[in-house]
Amino acid sequence: MGKARIDCGLLSAFLRLYELCETPEKIRFIAPVLIKEIHLRLLLSPLGKYICAINTPDGSGIRLAEVMSHLRNNYKEISDISELSKIAGMSQSSFYRKFRAITGMSPLQYQKRLRLYEAKRLMIENGETAANAAYAVGYESPSQFSREYKKIFGATPKKNIVQ
Repeated sequence: MGKARIDCGLLSAFLRLYELCETPEKIRFIAPVLIKEIHLRLLLSPLGKYICAINTPDGSGIRLAEVMSHLRNNYKEISDISELSKIAGMSQSSFYRKFRAITGMSPLQYQKRLRLYEAKRLMIENGETAANAAYAVGYESPSQFSREYKKIFGATPKKNIVQ
C-alpha cells in the first residue's frame, strides 16, 4: 500500500483530461496523449516501482491484486498464507516473496493495515469508540488494537481521533 503526494504536473494532466469533457470533438485526438502522459508521470512517481511490480510479465501481479481484493473484502477474518497462496495460484514462499515486493509488507501486515484504516474510518465517520471499532474490524483485544494503531498513526486512537 503505497501513497505519495500528487505533483502539479500529474494533477494538471488529470485536469486537462477532465476538461476535455467540455469539448467532445477534441476527446478523440487529445485524450490518448493525455492518458499516455498520466501513465508516464505515474511510472516516474515514487509509486512507479509498485505500478511496475503489479504489471509483471508472468501475470503474478494480477493474481496478487486478486489476493489484495480478497483481503479487503475479508479483512475481519484471519487469513493464512496457504489460503492466500492458493488464491494467487503460487507456492507459499513465492507468494510471500512477491506479495512483499509489491506491497512492501507481509500479507499479515497488509491485513492489519486494512483493519486499522477501517477502524479509524468507523471512529471518524460513525463516532465509534476505539473498543467498538476494534471489535468491529476483528480485533479481540482493544489494548492490542490501541498498540498497533499507535504504531501506524503515531498516537493512540483517543489522541488521534477528535470526537
